Amino acid sequence: VGESINANNQSHLLILNIDPNGNELASIEFPVNGGNTAIRGVDLAINSMNEIKVTAFVDSTSNNYWVGTFNDNLENLPECSFFYSAASTNPTMLKSTTITQNDEVVFGISGTQENGRNNGRLAKVPSCQNIPLSSPFIASDGSAINYTTSSISPTLSGFALVGTTNLRGNDDIFLARVNDNGELLDEAPVAFDSENSGVDFSREEEGLAVVQAADGGLLIGGSSESNEDGGSDIVLIKTDFNGSVQWVQFYGDRNDEEANIIAQAPGTGFMVLGTSEFGGINSLILIKTDRLGNVNKLLIVK
Repeated sequence: VGESINANNQSHLLILNIDPNGNELASIEFPVNGGNTAIRGVDLAINSMNEIKVTAFVDSTSNNYWVGTFNDNLENLPECSFFYSAASTNPTMLKSTTITQNDEVVFGISGTQENGRNNGRLAKVPSCQNIPLSSPFIASDGSAINYTTSSISPTLSGFALVGTTNLRGNDDIFLARVNDNGELLDEAPVAFDSENSGVDFSREEEGLAVVQAADGGLLIGGSSESNEDGGSDIVLIKTDFNGSVQWVQFYGDRNDEEANIIAQAPGTGFMVLGTSEFGGINSLILIKTDRLGNVNKLLIVK
């Protein structure tokens, strides 16, 4: 799922159906408001009725999120497709959409509240019913701290949200564990520092990805300037089920690297897809690690 811009500079939702070899089987370009409102596909998931639930960001002053339903022929079901209000400025939609056992659609959102601080939250809506987004933000409305949220992942106890916070002045990676209703399981989001990670996170860090590991813990990925080699490096933080740090690993050199997508590898270990930037040129990095984050294989695509 993504975005298609036509010759008239109109932005449409794009859905592609491809086979295991990457060959296109079917596609659709879907406009909203006659193509006069920009829409960008963010993610999709399949529910128990084999319907495609698409989450998309809409360039609108009022309703910024759209959850659409398509059948397996890529035909839109308008009776189960709804717009939602962001209730914040500068809204974003996270690239993580999941379906619950009750076919509810869950996704993550982030935006600036009335106090000027960035905050994130889980959003959960029924499969075919338009209701207001009601889950709480991960920090209270009166908080003076930014929690710029980048990624969300389902967990055994609910969901995990990861991003970047200015809790201690510098940018730090944070983890917020919430239940199925978006309510915090801990007293507050946890910002990783030398005390709770055993690593001197004294410079600028950015949390970009999170996934549940096979052992029930979490793997968090992002970038860090705290490994003194002249640039920002990919950083992986592995926690247990309760969010306590088990290990931290850095990957990189004098270039600027960051982890964008992380996943549990088949068997044990993890996969990391990131980027490396040097001289304005970006390269892809694919890393295969063991269960402790030690590199087994490394591929750079320039």
